[in-house]
Amino acid sequence: MKILLFFTYGTSLKDWETAGFIEREAEYYKFLSKEFNIDFLFFTYGDTEDIKIAEKYFNFEVIPIYKYKKNYKNKYLNFLNSFSFPFLIRKMKFDFDILRTNQLNGSWVSIILKYMTKKPLVIRTGYDIYSFKVKEKKSLIIQKFYFYLTHVSLRCADIYLSTSMVDISNLSKNFQKYKSKIFYVPNWIHDKSENPNISTSFDELISVGRLEAQKNYEVLIKNLEKTNYKLNLVGEGFLMEDLKRLAKTLNVEVNFLGKVDYIKLMDFLKTMKIFISTSIYEGNPKSILEALNAGCVVVANRSENIEEIIEHDLNGILFSSEDNNLAKVLDELISDPSKLAYLSNAGFEYVQQNNALSKISKLEFQLLKKLI
Repeated sequence: MKILLFFTYGTSLKDWETAGFIEREAEYYKFLSKEFNIDFLFFTYGDTEDIKIAEKYFNFEVIPIYKYKKNYKNKYLNFLNSFSFPFLIRKMKFDFDILRTNQLNGSWVSIILKYMTKKPLVIRTGYDIYSFKVKEKKSLIIQKFYFYLTHVSLRCADIYLSTSMVDISNLSKNFQKYKSKIFYVPNWIHDKSENPNISTSFDELISVGRLEAQKNYEVLIKNLEKTNYKLNLVGEGFLMEDLKRLAKTLNVEVNFLGKVDYIKLMDFLKTMKIFISTSIYEGNPKSILEALNAGCVVVANRSENIEEIIEHDLNGILFSSEDNNLAKVLDELISDPSKLAYLSNAGFEYVQQNNALSKISKLEFQLLKKLI
């Protein structure tokens, strides 16, 4: 079986490498290749540099589209140009059995190629992008674009993968006609035999995510005012300087770590006992799954998708950011070491049972087999 994998629109292997998570992203496909004899052909939005990067991490062939097509500085010209990409791929006469996307964004390229080649199409989504655009209060034009992109993708896909049961429920309501095509395949974490956490310090916290409004970091820092907690904040974004100023003004100790390589981050998580998420909305957040797999106790702001993973007092702690009582929640938590130990193990066991790479890859493979 050979799969032509389409990267998210505008994303290259260089982007993956620069962001520090190329090894994690590639590992899933390497595992599928090894365990189920699946070969991959990567379609990326990079240039010849992507070919050199690929040689460092895996043996899959790469089609970096901007090696063959002009990469315009104007985003609208690039968007229009993308509709020509399927014609170029067909001319190249690559051999493959299935088309698959890494995310919804950019699915039009794979959809056009599906009808050219008569090959089955799997569209995979990490989150419901239409709902995100509504919550982000994007313009009506953008919201409608992603609504219709979701609609067309569901209509044209043979299989539509979602990482969240909440998202599947919403998709099934909004697009009832296509609900039989939608399948649940959550994000994965590494298989481990035992909880790796080695932390003995409870006053040091960690949070991972883009420094943007969605993650609600302003509220997190404000809640740590007049406490002795130290926050390690991993990620970059346009709110970086604003958050630095806020932390200084409120005299909150925040260690802004910026981008951290995936392997280093996994090692760092093992040394942290408490992971904080104040995010307003999420899909199936990899950062929380990785934190649980590192034995961190996850303390997360309540939202539909988070409650799909975290059960209060059973495998983590839920709170409401609107109550402004996070410091109290943390104080009560660290005052009970036995509860911390219990939640650490319960969270670890949860992701191993529900998100282990060996299980998630088999789940997808069983679906792929139906298309051949």
